[in-house]
Amino acid sequence: MIRLLGLIVVSVVVVFTAQNTEVVELRFLSWSFEMSRAVVVFLAFCSGLLLGWLTPWRRRREPLPPAETALPEDRERSAGA
Repeated sequence: MIRLLGLIVVSVVVVFTAQNTEVVELRFLSWSFEMSRAVVVFLAFCSGLLLGWLTPWRRRREPLPPAETALPEDRERSAGA
């Protein structure tokens, strides 16, 4: 299921970049670049994938242990019986 969702997302990104090929100007501080909008979108997508891959701590976190369901009064009754 996750692979299918990933395939759909990648397909949408590919179609979007193919339809946005005009040249745009990018400015950052004192730098200025001109490149295809498709390249800009593709680079943004790849940087998001890279950041997601570099932060695996969100996926590998250990689950919390199950909480005890017995109330303190129930424990006292079972200990005194």
